[in-house]
Amino acid sequence: MVERRNHMRFDAPLQFEYNTRDIPNHQGCSSAINLSKGGIRFFAIKKISIGSVLELKFFLPGENKPVFAIGKIIWLKRKEEEEGFDAGIEFLQIDSFDRSRILAYAYDLWLSKRN
Repeated sequence: MVERRNHMRFDAPLQFEYNTRDIPNHQGCSSAINLSKGGIRFFAIKKISIGSVLELKFFLPGENKPVFAIGKIIWLKRKEEEEGFDAGIEFLQIDSFDRSRILAYAYDLWLSKRN
């Protein structure tokens, strides 16, 4: 199997809210399963079409200011053992400072698990 990832992935639970731009009133809350510089993998209860653009709002533990981003669903896979979907979001727009905040959180969590 060929590895297609361009960025290192971190297993880091991170709560977020999303709204789809192309489907009215399609919104939800979830938690990132893993994340990277380029996007996140998460669990979705509702099916979201590949190509859908989402407005994202991340909540970093211990911080008051959320991180905002725009992302696109680039893959979707039905979960066999439970109802729902694993999905991948590619970041389309995210402030460079906010991207560094998310990555710092993930890296610090990764380091704490190694010790």
